[in-house]
Amino acid sequence: MLGTIRIACLLLIALPLSYRPPIEEGYLVLYVIDAAERPKSDIRISCQGCSTGGSDSRGVARLKLPGGVKPGDWVTLQVVNAANNPYQVLVSPWNNAVNVPPFVDETKNRASVVVVRKGDKEILSSGKAIEAIIARALREQRPKLEQQISAEERKRALQQQADEVGLTLEEVTQAIQEWGRKAKDPYQKGLALLFEGNYAQATPLLEESERLSEEEEQNAIAKVADRAFFAGQSLYGEGKYLDAVGKFQKVVSRRKDDADALSWLGQSLQYAGNYAEAEPLYKHALVIYEKALGPEHLAVATTLNNLANLYRDQWKYAEAEPLYKSALAIYEKALGAEHPYVAATLGNLAGLYRMQGKYAEAELLYKRALDIREKALGAEHLETATTLLDLTNLYRAQKKYTEAELHFKRTLAIYEKALG
Repeated sequence: MLGTIRIACLLLIALPLSYRPPIEEGYLVLYVIDAAERPKSDIRISCQGCSTGGSDSRGVARLKLPGGVKPGDWVTLQVVNAANNPYQVLVSPWNNAVNVPPFVDETKNRASVVVVRKGDKEILSSGKAIEAIIARALREQRPKLEQQISAEERKRALQQQADEVGLTLEEVTQAIQEWGRKAKDPYQKGLALLFEGNYAQATPLLEESERLSEEEEQNAIAKVADRAFFAGQSLYGEGKYLDAVGKFQKVVSRRKDDADALSWLGQSLQYAGNYAEAEPLYKHALVIYEKALGPEHLAVATTLNNLANLYRDQWKYAEAEPLYKSALAIYEKALGAEHPYVAATLGNLAGLYRMQGKYAEAELLYKRALDIREKALGAEHLETATTLLDLTNLYRAQKKYTEAELHFKRTLAIYEKALG
């Protein structure tokens, strides 16, 4: 998810010592710089409910905060682009959110933001920008319908981030590979390994970076939450769901309305068998997504699917079915009827019908899902094998052994070729 605007971003915390912004309660002072840390003027920035502030020749912008916002609250920034100016992309902070600093301490009453012109290749040589791109691509990998994140999903998420900053997938991929080789910081190395799906090596590095962050002073709340969030993702990928629960609970304790963290926490609790605690988290995340992104956003569909899975696992079929259908409608409208996400949701709904003994309805949906996956992913893809196995089990339940055998043999052939 990319929040208010879909951009790559990162948080910088310091201003030149020579600059001392005026202290005035109710204002957020920003220092706007580019990827090379040079002050940027004439950049207009706003947040929900804020006034729009333009940066001056020193890169300083002041935003009047809406009433009720106090130090410690989070606000989401966005660049306000004008038609007569080059399109500017915000790259700070990576998730668009700034923690409002104290109004009383001059040395802490500031936050830095980084902007670059879309398509500017300078971002490829900025380690901080590459870190932000990876973090945003990882955030797109919400817990979905399967346990593991596929290489295709990672590629799609990275393509989306490349498009946002106006670069090619090849340019961004090469920059990430180079950055990962040179990275010394455990957080950076852990992020690179996590993006590759190397959970066993990523987890200790991310946990180490999380521990180091907790030892920093208390105003590092955002950093701790970020590291816990990605460490939780890595633990989830390892199948260590209870350990992941602890990480995501840590994030939610610091960012109570972080829908992504709520969703991951709910999914981890569900896989750990704690359905009662997972349900209100999914519902809370759903409300946040619908309000922030609209009722037809992909994040809404994913959360509907997760909630439906939760109900299905508890045999609450009447509650699950309309949620699957709503998610399916969103995916079809947003992605088209032949997208793999459509196939996955069809498979979920078919599984629900199979559990209810509605075999004819289930078979139609499984066959449609199989057709989509064969066309989109190939006849020998592991997700295609998953649907074949679903059909096998459906035919077994109906004692249609000839059909079951044919699908079982094809499934086995795919697994042997792909996995050995």
